[in-house]
Amino acid sequence: MKLFTKLWASIAMLLMLSLATSCENSEEPITPAEPEYVTVSLGLNVELDCEYEPLTRAEENNDLYGIQVYSTPYPAAENAEWKEFAYGLFDTTDNLTVKLVRGYEYKFVATMIKDGKDKIHVDGGCYGSPFNHRVNYTGRVTSTSLSMTFFYDQLGFVSLDTPNTDLKYTTQYRRPNVERYYGELEGYIPGDNGSKATIELKRTSFGAKFIAKGDYAENGTLEILMESAPQLNLNLAEGNEVSEIYTFENVRAAWLDENYTETVPVTLRIAYSDGTTAPLGTHNITFKRNTTTVVNVDLTVGGDNGVGIQVTDGGEMPEGSEITIKDGEIVDTEVETN
Repeated sequence: MKLFTKLWASIAMLLMLSLATSCENSEEPITPAEPEYVTVSLGLNVELDCEYEPLTRAEENNDLYGIQVYSTPYPAAENAEWKEFAYGLFDTTDNLTVKLVRGYEYKFVATMIKDGKDKIHVDGGCYGSPFNHRVNYTGRVTSTSLSMTFFYDQLGFVSLDTPNTDLKYTTQYRRPNVERYYGELEGYIPGDNGSKATIELKRTSFGAKFIAKGDYAENGTLEILMESAPQLNLNLAEGNEVSEIYTFENVRAAWLDENYTETVPVTLRIAYSDGTTAPLGTHNITFKRNTTTVVNVDLTVGGDNGVGIQVTDGGEMPEGSEITIKDGEIVDTEVETN
């Protein structure tokens, strides 16, 4: 009996030793490698007009720059899924850097609104569209505050290529009277620390100038209602011309196409101090990227009491086509362009 008990004790001891040895020889759990970060300088080159007088720029940092960074595993697939990586809203791009992770390709989307601090709706230091960002994964969005560095998360800007713009003291428009620039850089692979990624920004805006002339160009207010844009008024007692810069409704298309145009319905009318108005009709006017279109409104009454409207391209931006609108009839005339 004692021998049997000792035998079972020996077997139990051997099993315990075997189990202990087995545990000691098991593989150690693999610890994921820490991601390797690379600090990259970010530059934005803004399109300049060399052949024409450039628009004046504010001395202070009044411009607003929205930058969205996307990432996808390297090498990028043909139909790569770009995921939000970082975003930020800045009033200067001096010494701007972003930390990228090796093993990924990156896409940058940026837009700049000239004098955005003065023109975009701001509430508590936060700016509205096109700088709205997601605050959670339910789809709720909110305005964005200025940042000194990037925010690294997947709740970035809703979309920087949309036309929706919250203007200060007014409302949201899809063809706002702001000068806007847009650009993308896709497939960027970070190198060593200190390397640079440069995004080329192009103007995605057009100019419009309205000039009133003729016998009745000194009375009342010329009201200009461009589709999806704020109303523009010209007090004829104070002057005979008014001009404005607008952003195209399709921002990204205007960036892709150097000769991009949009044909926009424009309604004109004269409003008098006694409350009466004189309609001048609705005209489809084609506006070209980076071009100022001059609309001459001839208020001389003709034999049939019609109103003549002449449309030409010129001003601070390159010349383009010429359009004449007379008594409801439109005649297109091609002119030489530079």
